[in-house]
This record gives sequence, C-alpha cells and structure tokens, in this order.
Amino acid sequence: LQPSPTHWLKASVVIHEDAPTMFYGTQLIMSPPTKNKLKRQSQLLSTMLSRTLSYKYRDLDSTFCSLRASDDPAELSTQLSAPGVLKVFGDSVCTGTHYKSVLATGTSSAQELVKEALERYALDPECAGQYVLCDVVGQAGDAGQRWQAQCFRVFGDNEKPLLIQELWKPREGLSRRFELRKRSDVEELAARDVDTTTAVEAAVGFQELLSGVLEARDGRCLKPSGTGSGN
Repeated sequence: LQPSPTHWLKASVVIHEDAPTMFYGTQLIMSPPTKNKLKRQSQLLSTMLSRTLSYKYRDLDSTFCSLRASDDPAELSTQLSAPGVLKVFGDSVCTGTHYKSVLATGTSSAQELVKEALERYALDPECAGQYVLCDVVGQAGDAGQRWQAQCFRVFGDNEKPLLIQELWKPREGLSRRFELRKRSDVEELAARDVDTTTAVEAAVGFQELLSGVLEARDGRCLKPSGTGSGN
C-alpha cells in the first residue's frame, strides 16, 4: 500500500485595500508561502503602512463625536471606543479651539505628545520647550456649561501620560482631561499659589499669636469643645 498523499487546506482570504484585516489564531493548516508571495505581501504591507501614516490625522477629531456606553465619563481625553487616540485640550493656547486629537500609546512621552499637539494646533513643534502637558481634574458640568478646573499636575517630559492615567482615577463626581498649556502661564500660577499660601500661613500664625496674648492677659484657657466645667 502506498501512503496517502498529504493535502494542504488552503484558506481564501479577501484583502480590501482600503480596510486591511489581519487574522490570528486560524485553525486552518496552510502551506508555507513562496518567496515571491512573501515579497508581494511585504510590499503590500509597506504600501498600506505608508498610506496610513500619510493620513494618520484624517477624521481623528470626528472620532469623538459620539460617546458610547462603554466609555468612562470621567475620562474626557480618552475613550475605549477609540483606542490610540488622545484628545488634548488647548483652550489657553489657541482661542476658539476646544481640542485636537493626536495618536498616542502607552509608551508615548509627554514631550512627544506636546510636539504632536503643537503640530495639530498649527504651532511650531520646535517650540515644544515653551509648552507643557498637564493632567487636569475638574468638573465638566452639564451640556453648555464651562469646564471648571480644580487642580492640575504638570507631566515631566519623559513621563508616560497614558500609563499614569491607569494608576489613579479622579474622585467620584470629577473628571480628568489632558491640557496643553504655556510653560510661562503654569510657572506664573505656581508662583501666585506660593505667595497666597505664604500670606495665609502668616495670617494664621499672627492670629494664633494674638489669641495667645489675649488669653494670657485675661488668665483664661480655652478647653476642647464638649468638655464640662469640672467643678
């Protein structure tokens, strides 16, 4: 008896040039591709990648037109329904522009995202040192109401915003968004905050000192709230 010939099952795959699809974990046993076939596939992949990068910003902003049920309403810069796309708000940088969308991954640094955002805002990416990416927490409010920031943190140039986003979430009732701000504005706010804190601490210290002087003069001592007279 002669051994039965081996039959290779061939899978018919339709590749649409405008919407390439890749399949993994196929159950079909496929014969090894020839060198010419590998070369054609490599050329096709290179063409599609080049075309994708050329139009990488096409319709990015329109991706966020509708909020799906699976998205987290507390995260205003990212959506589960649009992975890899990050909304960078730039109200203080470009008047009249709400936000611009950029491509981002978990390995994207804050400095890289700043440069991409500047390019999207039609600003010079070479001036990236004059801008910072901020992690801002606040209240979005109802439709038509203005965003109210309550606190913010400046990302370091080499920090990974999307990774940090996964480490902690805004408190209930608050939302988070990433904002592009001028470095000079942030430094001015920081200096103003230090001055205000110093003034408050000085005022509190003076009030405590004055209270101590008055108590010593009158020979009285304040008691903790809720204690009795102790006759």
